[in-house]
Amino acid sequence: LGYWIVIQKVVGKAHGILWYDNTLVVDEFTHFPMTVLVEEGKHASCTDKNSDGAYSPGYDVNRRVNDAWGVRDTGRTGMLFTAAFNSWMAKVRRPEHRVFPPLPEDSFLREDYTVDGVYAPDNAIYEVRPFPRSEPAEAYDPHLTHFVADKGSEDWPDIVTDSNIKKFGSWVTDESFVKSITLAYRYDGLSGFSVVFPLLIVKPVSDPLAGGWIMNRLYFKDYDLRDIAWNFLYTLSASRWIDPYFAIGVEWDNDGTSTTSHFMTEMGLKFRTSIATTPLGFLSGLTDFMGVRLGVKSFGLAPITDIGWVIEIGAGSF
Repeated sequence: LGYWIVIQKVVGKAHGILWYDNTLVVDEFTHFPMTVLVEEGKHASCTDKNSDGAYSPGYDVNRRVNDAWGVRDTGRTGMLFTAAFNSWMAKVRRPEHRVFPPLPEDSFLREDYTVDGVYAPDNAIYEVRPFPRSEPAEAYDPHLTHFVADKGSEDWPDIVTDSNIKKFGSWVTDESFVKSITLAYRYDGLSGFSVVFPLLIVKPVSDPLAGGWIMNRLYFKDYDLRDIAWNFLYTLSASRWIDPYFAIGVEWDNDGTSTTSHFMTEMGLKFRTSIATTPLGFLSGLTDFMGVRLGVKSFGLAPITDIGWVIEIGAGSF
């Protein structure tokens, strides 16, 4: 029996939040060894599919493009957490600043970077080392311990047997099913709560044209939560600090004796903040964000009636 190594995707991590991952599903146009862009003065990394030293959203990163962090060299400008990536945030990397991988002597990849028999003579070559354990960090500086303890693996490399069940589990976690659920207090004249969850229940669905997310939303309100609504909710991202959203669906109003259905629309803004450094940081295993939704809701289409304000406060990306 032989073994094959197949690279299906490459993920660059950014600031510990899954939605910020720079994910590239590779194809025949991907250059290997993979070039990685590293933020100036920081540690976020981003895939560079064609090794040109510049980040191109949708090309160098082709999954969750609206949420992907990209590479932002603008930390000192105060615009680090601006809503979306813009080209002015990243500097173009020059060829002389490239750091090469330590390729083995028999690697055919060395040929393109060998001059007079010397591999990458004008560039630095990095060294691959196992991630350090937390004990040395604790002895050197206790403040570094928590940065090291949640990274790396003592059992690296982790080798697992493939199976359909494991593939399904990987698919669910990779698409952030758990972190796609939002639970919030809702008030639109009556108190209640809302829950947002993936369109396909176990998998978020992204709009292929604009890169936004299409989600289900249910909300319950009024006495004994007897009024119920279901709608489709659309938003441009799951992680930007501010995003517009639009919802369309049906609300069923129960007055205690009968139920009336209404076509409803809602639009507004969603504001998010990371919970990692708040007292709610213990919830980070379930969600990365908490936020506030401010919107305007109405019944009907032609004519529009019962226009009013809506506020939702809760935990979750959506």
